[in-house]
Amino acid sequence: MRLSAKWFMWFTAIGVYVMFLGGIFYYNLFKWTFDEKLKQESIDMVRLYAPTLIEGLGRNQQVLSMPEFDIMTRFSKDDRVASCVFLNKYGEVRWYKDAGFITKTFDEFVKEVGVPTDAIEQAWLAKTPIVRAVPNMPLYDIAIPLALRGDVLGILNLQVSREGVVRVINKAMHKYAVGAVGVLLLLGIPLYFFLHHFVLNPILNLRDAIESVSFKNLELKFPARGDEIGELAAVVNIFLSKVKAEIANAMVKEKQRGLAETRWWESILRAVVSKNHKAIVVDEDNSVLY
Repeated sequence: MRLSAKWFMWFTAIGVYVMFLGGIFYYNLFKWTFDEKLKQESIDMVRLYAPTLIEGLGRNQQVLSMPEFDIMTRFSKDDRVASCVFLNKYGEVRWYKDAGFITKTFDEFVKEVGVPTDAIEQAWLAKTPIVRAVPNMPLYDIAIPLALRGDVLGILNLQVSREGVVRVINKAMHKYAVGAVGVLLLLGIPLYFFLHHFVLNPILNLRDAIESVSFKNLELKFPARGDEIGELAAVVNIFLSKVKAEIANAMVKEKQRGLAETRWWESILRAVVSKNHKAIVVDEDNSVLY
């Protein structure tokens, strides 16, 4: 596999891995941020009208006043509020979207309608707003106690939908994905240019230079470089110089051996061949040695 293909695979794999980890981090960050904002906005919305509600509870525990009725109507028309229940300190329903439940006890309400969590009971005991996630549903069960000088006069229970938050999170994650891919491309293009221009091309040029080395001079024609590729070319050039020196040394030794062999044959033939005769010495390839 070529270096460019390996680089592309590694860069893509690392990029996807980093995007995945970043996606998990940002998803949880967005979820925490927007969920907390939704919870706090719901609690602040009730606290804004709490004085009016507490005043109405102080006047009459059973019957809503007109300002209270307007507030409850406003809550019920809010797109984020899936359900709203207003209880007095006796545990009786003061307001619900189904008027038939008004004045019923909390136990009767639970039997017929049900409550998804224990937020109401915990808010009554703790005298502080309690938020519970509704299992298997995109809802928060928020119970806000309405207290006056430490005495709980009533409980307002809201089931707030998370659908808007989910849409916002999905939109934010979509933007994150687009941005992450954009950053990956912005990083990848310069890095690939660097790899191609400063690594792959010099390696290919070095390969061509090695392929074009002549056995006559054994010289590597490659421009000097100050990086690792230049060091590799220098090492190859040193190797070729050593080979050239070895070849020259071998040729000198061969020449010396040939001269010694010639003198040896000359001495032998002078001893065994008379002056009136001639002799030829050939090797196994029928080449004339002497």
